[in-house]
Amino acid sequence: TYWPASTIRPYPTTRQRDNPQEGSRDTFRRLKQASVRLGVYDSAVADNTAISGISTMTLPEAVRVLVLGDGRDIPVLRRETLHILFPDDSNRALSAGISMLLEIGLLERIARGVYHNRAAVGSTEQFIGLAVEGLRPGHMNYLSYESALANAGSLSQQPYWYTFATTGNPGEYSTRWGNLSFRHTNRSRGEIVANTVVDEHGGYAVAHPTLALEDLRRANPALVPSIDEEDHEEIVAEWGPYRG
Repeated sequence: TYWPASTIRPYPTTRQRDNPQEGSRDTFRRLKQASVRLGVYDSAVADNTAISGISTMTLPEAVRVLVLGDGRDIPVLRRETLHILFPDDSNRALSAGISMLLEIGLLERIARGVYHNRAAVGSTEQFIGLAVEGLRPGHMNYLSYESALANAGSLSQQPYWYTFATTGNPGEYSTRWGNLSFRHTNRSRGEIVANTVVDEHGGYAVAHPTLALEDLRRANPALVPSIDEEDHEEIVAEWGPYRG
């Protein structure tokens, strides 16, 4: 399994970085403190008092949905998903609720309109797969370049990034599970499907080593000499034919 170190936004301990659930006690402590500060800790469940005059999302309701309910099974939430989980909130009310949950620490922003539910459970690889899906929905995305080659064993250097080829826009993001980089590709859907496999832990597509090397030659040829040719040929043979 490929475990990159975060160089953009480090976290307090290796244990916390490798296990995103570490620190959840602190999250719940901050939730309680915030609810007390907002005056809803003792009474909000009973009278359904809103956090804000424009929001129907109460702190107890948010905890019920995101910590104890269906939302706990969704580590990465798009704004559209939050609309489904809180159907009675208007756009303005939902924005106010999201801001409150970001301040408390229950939600963490990955990118505009994409959030990490810190109460959710899952492995690092699962979070990465869901983050990729949330950041580039509706596009073909697959782990490639130096990341896929390091995963396969063709490259001894361990990159600090999960680098994905995408039919969507390029971009870079820092998350608590590692740094994500998207590079645009013009490859067809058929070519991508034929030359990728699904990672059993993360659920995202991974490039055939030959495809990953071709992508690397196009994007960062300076790294190509770092590839061990003998090891790479053996790895390609194990993967089977490349359908380029």
